[in-house]
Amino acid sequence: GREFVDMDMLIEAREGTSVAEIFRTRGEEYFRLIEQELCMELGQRNEMVIATGGGTLLSEQNCARFANALIVCLDAGVEEIVARLRGTGDRPLLASGDLRARVEELLAARRAAYAQIENHVDTSGKSAKQAADEVVALYRRIADA
Repeated sequence: GREFVDMDMLIEAREGTSVAEIFRTRGEEYFRLIEQELCMELGQRNEMVIATGGGTLLSEQNCARFANALIVCLDAGVEEIVARLRGTGDRPLLASGDLRARVEELLAARRAAYAQIENHVDTSGKSAKQAADEVVALYRRIADA
C-alpha cells in the first residue's frame, strides 16, 4: 500500500538513458552524484518503499538521508546472484571479467557497509513475492514493537 520507487529506473527515466549507458558515457562518479541527489530528494518523503542499487548505501551521506527509514538489505549467496545475473548485460560494475569473480569482489568490498545495515532478508531460493512477504513481516514486527 506504499508508493514504490526503483532508484535506477527513476534515474534512467530522468536521464533518458540506461544506467549502463550513464556509466559508459559519463562515468560512475557522475552516476553516484545523481544517485546522491535522488537520495536527498527521496529521504525527505515518507510512506515509500525505495529500491536502491547495491552501491547506494555505501555512502555514509546517502545512509544519513534515510536515517529515519527502515532499511532492509536483501541478501543472496554468490551462486544465487550469479544465476540471477547470467545473461543480463545491464549491470555496469559486472560488465567486464568473470561474472562470479566480479560478484565475489563486489560483495567483499561491500561487506562492511552491508554489515552496518540492521535488517536483512535472505532471498536465496525465494521468489520476489516470498522475499517481499518477508520484508512486510519484518516491517510489521518492528512497527508493532
